[in-house]
Amino acid sequence: MRLALKACCCLLILTGIAVAQTDRGTITGTVSDPAGAVIPGATVQAKNIGTSAEYTGATTTTGNYTLAQLPPGVYQVTVSMSGFKTFVRQGITVQAAQIYRIDINLEVGAISETVTVTEDAAWTICRSCRSGRAPVQTAVSETPTL
Repeated sequence: MRLALKACCCLLILTGIAVAQTDRGTITGTVSDPAGAVIPGATVQAKNIGTSAEYTGATTTTGNYTLAQLPPGVYQVTVSMSGFKTFVRQGITVQAAQIYRIDINLEVGAISETVTVTEDAAWTICRSCRSGRAPVQTAVSETPTL
């Protein structure tokens, strides 16, 4: 019975490690207005510059967005919402198994106006994934063995 339990535990751990390995990246963050209030329902789009593939999402009621399963490449992120200028950030290099946090402050104005940002200072790689390992893998590797 103990041998079967150990075998099941090992199988679950190995399955978790295999699932945690990914060849995709994620861009996530929060969209807010100049006063710091979150903006729900804003359209968020990531365009792969190399392939022209577009990945679209929207902010939640808490102003958060996540664009997951992005193939590695260089992206342009665009955020738009009625009553605000369109925000564009260029030159975001997404790598496999990395999570990039880009918090965005929209400026009040017409949606036809655009604010384009080309510097890299406002985005960070999440610490839990800096080593290229997914958070699930870290949790599994730190789980005590039976």
